[in-house]
Amino acid sequence: MMRIVSRLRRKTASGLLVLVLAGSPAAADLRVGVFGQDPPMSFVDAQGQLVGFDIDIARALCEAVKFECELVQTDWSALLPGLVERRLDVVVASVAVTDARRALVAFTRPYYSSAARFVVRRDSFDAIDPEALAGKRIGVWRDTTFDRYLEDNYAANSQIVRYSTQPGALLDLLVGRIDAVLADEVTLQITFLGTDYGAEFELVGPPVDDPRWLGYGNAVAVGKENEGLRRLFDRAVADIHINGVFERIRRKWLGEHAALIRRY
Repeated sequence: MMRIVSRLRRKTASGLLVLVLAGSPAAADLRVGVFGQDPPMSFVDAQGQLVGFDIDIARALCEAVKFECELVQTDWSALLPGLVERRLDVVVASVAVTDARRALVAFTRPYYSSAARFVVRRDSFDAIDPEALAGKRIGVWRDTTFDRYLEDNYAANSQIVRYSTQPGALLDLLVGRIDAVLADEVTLQITFLGTDYGAEFELVGPPVDDPRWLGYGNAVAVGKENEGLRRLFDRAVADIHINGVFERIRRKWLGEHAALIRRY
């Protein structure tokens, strides 16, 4: 596990802390798992600091619950297991709420939702469906809701190529090793299509947002044993929507594409 740590100072003692049940540190840091390899949502900047939309959301939530938090950069596949094994207390990493994940961990109310899109080289496909991509290689970020969607709908006739990060899939699309990538639309717009590298590529097909695969919004995850902590962060999510903090963070990191992610 990679570990880049950012500390947020606890503000004051609060009566809300009594809601935190056994299984989380009562008077110590909360260990908040973040990903850090998914710009602009979370990444490491040139100064070696964790930054991005989810990083600012995590900091705002910790501020709201008045905890000192330790942001721990963690491999994507280890985030939810980290909660199950109690190496992490909270995860803020744009984790989509699905029935399968609910069996492992608990979630707050979603803090946003977004859709996925297929990106391809310009004019290479008129439409996107299982027939159009038959025999083609489709790249996707491994162990995500996008991965599950492709497995259920495209794997019978297409080769699904899985990557440990979304940028890795886009790099292979750029050099022609794969024919298409399914990824989060806002990330595609900001980090690929909006750059010189993406000038010869385009989105094709309608947004993919069926909750059977994409889930019911993206939420903060906590261990199933800690209902008190879940309730604290659930209230904090509501608070940052009401007081305008969420909107400021959304516009800071997503700019003209802010509307692509929605309050759930």
